[in-house]
Formats: sequence, structure tokens, C-alpha cells
Amino acid sequence: LGRTFVPKQFLAFNSTLRKNIEKQVPTELLFNTFEPDKPATPENPRLGFTNQEQADRLAAFMRGTGLTYGFAKIVSLMAHGSTSQNNPHEAAHDCGACSGKRGGPNARLFAAMANRPEIRDLLTERGINIPDDTWFVGAEHDTCSDVVTWYDVEDIPEGLRSHFESIK
Repeated sequence: LGRTFVPKQFLAFNSTLRKNIEKQVPTELLFNTFEPDKPATPENPRLGFTNQEQADRLAAFMRGTGLTYGFAKIVSLMAHGSTSQNNPHEAAHDCGACSGKRGGPNARLFAAMANRPEIRDLLTERGINIPDDTWFVGAEHDTCSDVVTWYDVEDIPEGLRSHFESIK
């Protein structure tokens, strides 16, 4: 009944209740390959990406979106997804580029790769110079509830936390 007659209040109550009950579980994103010399094939896939593969993917994305200069202190890559109840068209809120899935994991991965010094050095060789005092943060916007989930904010360097708090 709450979802039907007072949806915003119900969502607020439910969100508050979840924050008090659910525990945050720290996770680690593993994306670096342990076997960089092993070629990846369909028959024998290789887990993770080499440094060159990471730099190639970031450079292609950054050039394709024009994100190659003028970096802010905090750069947020905002993905989107949706949560809803009783909606047979829920997938319409999600991202077609992500095969109809939520884009948050991709934004988190992009930020983690872009924050690695080794990858920044390789990007500099490709003509993309990211300042040392720039930090990437992945996030996901829930297009139905309008909630933003930020990823790995605990990794933001202390000197940049105030910049993050001002945009959050």
C-alpha cells in the first residue's frame, strides 16, 4: 500500500531502514591480469586486463567522449541503472550499451583503471595527460529512484575529499 499511495515517503522510509540494517561490505575490484604474457583466446580466456589493454580502453573512451584535457580535481563517471517493482518494462531504464544491465560496474572499473599511476603513464604516451591531483570516482544513478551510489570513495586521497564532498 505504501508503494502505491505514498511512494516517495515509502522509499525514504525503506532507504533509512536499509541503511540502519544493512552492513557495508568492503570489496576489492580485481581487474589486473595475473598472466600478462598469456594470450587471451575464446578457448582459453584470460582473466583481467594487461596494462596496455587498460590504457587502450581508457584512451579510446576518453578520445571518443572528448575527455582528454582540462581535468577537474574530481572526475565522476556516472553510469545508470534502475530499480522498480511491478514494472514489466524495467529494462527500458537500464543501459543498452551495457546489454540492458546496470552500468555501475563499468564506471567503477573505469575509475579504478584511470587512478593507477602505471596506466596514467601509458596514457601520457598516448597524448592524454591526467594531472597527479585528479581522481576518478565511479558512480551509478538509479533513474527510477534518483539515488546515486558512489563507488570506492574511501580510496579518495585525503587532500581531495573536500572537492568530492562539494560535488556529492
